[in-house]
Amino acid sequence: MSQHRLTIESQYCKNWKVTDAIRELIQNALDTKTEVTIDRYDSTRFTIADQGRGIDLSDFLVGRSSKSDDPNVIGQFGEGLSVGTLVLARNGRKITIRSKDKIYEITFSFDQEWNTQLLTIDMEQTDLIKGTLVTIEASISEIEAAKSLFLKYDHHELICRNTNYEILRNSDSTIEDGCGKVYVNGLCVTSLRSLFSYNILGASGKKLVNRDRNAINYICVKEAIAEVLSKTEHPFVINTLLATGSTYRKNTKQLIEHEVTIYATDCDPWMEAVKELFGEKVCKSYDSRSDQNAKDLGYTVLDLPYGISRLLDIENSMDVACVDRELIDMDDLEPDQIVRVKKAWRMADKVIKIANLDPIEDIKFYDDDDGTQGIVHDGIIALNQRHLYDALHILAGTIIHEVVHLTSGNSDNTRAFENDLTNVISEFVHHTNKKICDSD
Repeated sequence: MSQHRLTIESQYCKNWKVTDAIRELIQNALDTKTEVTIDRYDSTRFTIADQGRGIDLSDFLVGRSSKSDDPNVIGQFGEGLSVGTLVLARNGRKITIRSKDKIYEITFSFDQEWNTQLLTIDMEQTDLIKGTLVTIEASISEIEAAKSLFLKYDHHELICRNTNYEILRNSDSTIEDGCGKVYVNGLCVTSLRSLFSYNILGASGKKLVNRDRNAINYICVKEAIAEVLSKTEHPFVINTLLATGSTYRKNTKQLIEHEVTIYATDCDPWMEAVKELFGEKVCKSYDSRSDQNAKDLGYTVLDLPYGISRLLDIENSMDVACVDRELIDMDDLEPDQIVRVKKAWRMADKVIKIANLDPIEDIKFYDDDDGTQGIVHDGIIALNQRHLYDALHILAGTIIHEVVHLTSGNSDNTRAFENDLTNVISEFVHHTNKKICDSD
């Protein structure tokens, strides 16, 4: 028998529990991509066995990892085996590993030179076996808690998958419960309120995980889920997002799918789902009055999270409610109103040209006390007569605002429209301060 001390102090990773240590040993077995068995050995011990290549003494070295370049496994830091066995030994659990033609027993022993307890491996020669057999002292609850962290041992129905992700039904809960998990290559790294559970595969998944096998942060998780939802075209997933999204404001706790922004390259499946769920006569919510007017006209008004709403090429309630507004021509205005509109139009036209917006050939007018200053409907700009006596620069601003709508097709209260307006302002500032900008 030979004895080997590793310079790993007993309190290293002191936040790790026995369950974390067992998780690492199960993960090492699963990473072999062979048959893995977890069985009771006797009243106090369990075994974890695989049929992989086996381990060597050098695999206990901290930082040494054969998995860092393998995108399909969770390991990457080269600490799982050494830290996992350290934590078990620190908690007084006996651990024996048999692999190839060696038996390893892991304990602590006092080192006089370092003046501390160091992780110690007693290695003994034995008969050659295939794979690795780990025997540990643990309770059934500790084993089951560790197993529950793995998709292999949890109960999730697969909804859809590709090479980068899997979308799963949440186990033991309804969709409305929002009890979801995020897995990376089959290992649970966080729980969250979500409609679905997700298994992020490959290298993109490994980027989410820290040394403690937890998600790095909530923002990274949101970005990963947004990417998954942007790529899916599965009808059940899309239908569920739309159906729950239409009532999301009633939820006391937000679901993560309603917080992310989805960037689908093909929006046709989403539009088909809208028609299937809500019918042909549908619009987006704008404000309470416009919503009610649209409902009176027989529309279903969808109040969806921004991240979903932005995908749908449908009008908002203000636009559809404008259908019944009586529009008049400029010649029907009072003479002084015509003068004011023409002046404001000339002012706005300078900005329109600078910002390369679509030119307008005509403006219509309507009379309404709904608080709107202008609207766009069916490619027509219309100004509210009740605001024609606003200051000329405000009237010109309203015209520019509606031209941006007309050019971009984006609705009010959307991030896309805010960006459109910012671009117009930037172009105008650059043009009017060109000498200053060129000298920078």
